[in-house]
Amino acid sequence: MKKEFPNKVLIGSAMAGYNKDDWDKLVDMCNDAGFDALELNLSCPHGMTDKGMGRSCGENPKVIEEITRWTS
Repeated sequence: MKKEFPNKVLIGSAMAGYNKDDWDKLVDMCNDAGFDALELNLSCPHGMTDKGMGRSCGENPKVIEEITRWTS
């Protein structure tokens, strides 16, 4: 996508549970894909909350803080 539209901003969206290794892997994959920015999906009410993803992470300020540190 970025090759076809080099002047456009490409934003990746990542969602995982509260697991540093999962977030590290997703960030690496997004970096390899060439995204200009990464959106951390920490609020999706449909984001597999039963598996601790999306809103489940975003409802806890400590979890948000740690995930943000892991991914920066």
